[in-house]
Amino acid sequence: SLKAVFEECPFGRYDLTIGTSERGEVLGLGRLPKFQHLLVAFGGLGGFEEVIADERSGYDAATDPASLFTRYVNICPRQKSRTIRTEE
Repeated sequence: SLKAVFEECPFGRYDLTIGTSERGEVLGLGRLPKFQHLLVAFGGLGGFEEVIADERSGYDAATDPASLFTRYVNICPRQKSRTIRTEE
């Protein structure tokens, strides 16, 4: 489950979490705070909203995805296509 990703961190917890979404803040990342354990999560085609809406996510369907991450960003605000390949 998505909740398990956060709660079963092998380091106890992540000190910086970044979620990517077309619905994220357009400000970008700029300078990141110092961290030891980073989690970067890429939203799927339906975004984190769709993941959270699934009963297996471990979260209430009304949970705002941005509340799960330290930063919730749109890494490509002017994208012309529906998807971005992570290897690009």
